[in-house]
Amino acid sequence: CYSLSYVNLPKCAAMGSDVFVNCQKITTAYIGTSISTVCEIGGYIFNAISVKIFVPMSLVDAYKSAPYWSNYASRIYGI
Repeated sequence: CYSLSYVNLPKCAAMGSDVFVNCQKITTAYIGTSISTVCEIGGYIFNAISVKIFVPMSLVDAYKSAPYWSNYASRIYGI
């Protein structure tokens, strides 16, 4: 993952913990843009990196309050 500059997971339903930890080049993530539910994650998915997270506009509040996603609430934006 050390070469990734962005993540695009349009049909994400679930991911485990620590998936992108220390992938320092990732600046943007598009998560679940083709589904109507929050992608479930384990803890620390984007730990130690600064990333803007884009999700469906209708789910922004749900993501910001969802378990583990709430850790990244200030970085979650709607598209």
